[in-house]
Amino acid sequence: MSSEFVDVFFPRTGRFLRRHVPGLVNAVFPPDLQLGSCKRPELEVSLGVHDVTMRWPSLVPLIILGLAIGMYGAVRLAVPYSGRRGRPPVATPACAISFAFYSVMCAAALWSHCLLPRSHAWQRPAIAADVAGTGACAFSAAYACLTGELGRPEGVAARTRKRHVLLVASAIFLAAFLGHDLPLVHELLYVGGSVAAAVVVGRHCRRRRKVGRQALWLRMVFGGAALALAGIPLDAAMCRALGPNANLCVTLFAGCDLLMAGLYCYVREEREAGEREGTEARKKE
Repeated sequence: MSSEFVDVFFPRTGRFLRRHVPGLVNAVFPPDLQLGSCKRPELEVSLGVHDVTMRWPSLVPLIILGLAIGMYGAVRLAVPYSGRRGRPPVATPACAISFAFYSVMCAAALWSHCLLPRSHAWQRPAIAADVAGTGACAFSAAYACLTGELGRPEGVAARTRKRHVLLVASAIFLAAFLGHDLPLVHELLYVGGSVAAAVVVGRHCRRRRKVGRQALWLRMVFGGAALALAGIPLDAAMCRALGPNANLCVTLFAGCDLLMAGLYCYVREEREAGEREGTEARKKE
């Protein structure tokens, strides 16, 4: 079951919870299910001369979808949107970098969750890259909101924001790789960063005037966040009802994919609105 996710990514937290609140841990992750009908699912895949044991096979399509969403968002948002009829370009570098790091997180998750054996030498670097990608993705999105990036024109400010984001992201990756054995480092980067970004981005988007279909995309973002969190209390129930391939990790990745897809659509609408406002302002001059 999904307790493996906690034990592998946050081993100190897992031991702490089992020591101090064993009743809560056993309620969320019942031991009889972990060792019985809901133990980790595996799928043997033959690749010619090599046989690959794929863990959590239900995660693979969701991770690949997330990888595609991240790459698509990074490419589309990295290029200033010139629009039609001579509208001025608008750059959103921090948003683009956030999507790029989401694809990094998904690529690392594919290896750490599904493909690499737990004893493999590359397992720890893959986990660190997963944690770092998540933290950098969260920080970049929050930074875009805190600096009012959406709707701003291309220029020195955009290049400065890009440098700021990449500098902090480098520090996040360094902390994730070097702080693997330090208490709470991965928890702060993965969980703490995600929660902080959710608060900042959610508050920012709710306060802004909605344009186009942004209200719809915002509901999609919040729905994805709710789906990602719903897997925690529903993990055991899903496993009992649907089998070991339905678990917390599945809802987590599905929710994150939905959230990032909604966020891309929201930013796209914001960029186009910013361009229209810039054009109208120039016409009045």
